[in-house]
Amino acid sequence: SPAANDWVVNHQAMTGYAKANFPGTALTNNGFTINSQPVGNGSNITVTASGGSTDTNALRAATIICTNFTGAGIQTALNTLTNGGELYLPAGLYACNSNSIVIPTSNIVIRGTGWGTILNTYGGQTNHFIRMNGHPKTVIRDLQMIGNKTGSTAYNMIDGRADTEIDITIEHVFINGSDNTGIYEDATVVANWQIRNCRIINCASYGIQHYGSADVSDCVFSGHVNGSIYLYYTASMARNNYITGGAHGIYINADSAIVSDNFITATTTDGIIITAPDSIITGNILFGNTGDGIIIDTGGYATISGNTVRRSGNNKSDIYINACSYVTIVGNTLYSQAGYSEQGVKL
Repeated sequence: SPAANDWVVNHQAMTGYAKANFPGTALTNNGFTINSQPVGNGSNITVTASGGSTDTNALRAATIICTNFTGAGIQTALNTLTNGGELYLPAGLYACNSNSIVIPTSNIVIRGTGWGTILNTYGGQTNHFIRMNGHPKTVIRDLQMIGNKTGSTAYNMIDGRADTEIDITIEHVFINGSDNTGIYEDATVVANWQIRNCRIINCASYGIQHYGSADVSDCVFSGHVNGSIYLYYTASMARNNYITGGAHGIYINADSAIVSDNFITATTTDGIIITAPDSIITGNILFGNTGDGIIIDTGGYATISGNTVRRSGNNKSDIYINACSYVTIVGNTLYSQAGYSEQGVKL
């Protein structure tokens, strides 16, 4: 099993496996136990994910079990799959340095046992790690990938480039480091990527940078240089994610986007940035971000409701409306802090 991975989570309630309002209890997900201990006055808890047992879910009829614990071994096993097949990766450490894993066909599943299935590329990448290769309906779930934030090769951990890469699901995947972006998709189409229940940390660029439509939900992000979530295409969604650190929290350049129920803290710039019209920003909690809490910049026709914003940056605003019109602001709770020159709403 992997070494324990510790991180600090604010006490605010979340859902999914990232739920953090359980001091002194344990939560088990896909064989991993998440234990918490109160820290200080109880406003934060330290969460430790460890353990991991063999997946007891029944294997699909068209399942290939990988027995070669290398990147080349994974690729060889993948190449035997046909449409509808599944590659099962037992728990263990897979040495994947200098390897790319290329999706060979449509409608396949790559599944591990949980975060005890570890694909390790830390020693160096010579290309993007998992390449979608133009195929639709790929599922990647229940595994961990280890990259190197300081590798200086500008390769992504999961990389898509084609308009045909639609209906992709990435679920319960731990991306632990990347010398570029954790999950990247370049196609500007209705791609319908579902990214959920993942943990993505320590990327040299973005956690997720997606130019097609995507729904990012119930994920944990931390330590990304450029920002955690960047979504570009119409009707994309960022829901119920926990984000700490990095440049911005969520950057949306997509019409009709929904940003809801996220917790965003300790970013070095703005918490939520919207630069396209018809967005809904609701139910988010933003705390201690260096820039503005929520900024609508040239978008317009947005609804900002039910958000809580506290301790935005000095000389910054909790909500900032810049160069746009027809914005509805209702039912938000905004807090100032002693010693800060902080504005509530700036129009």
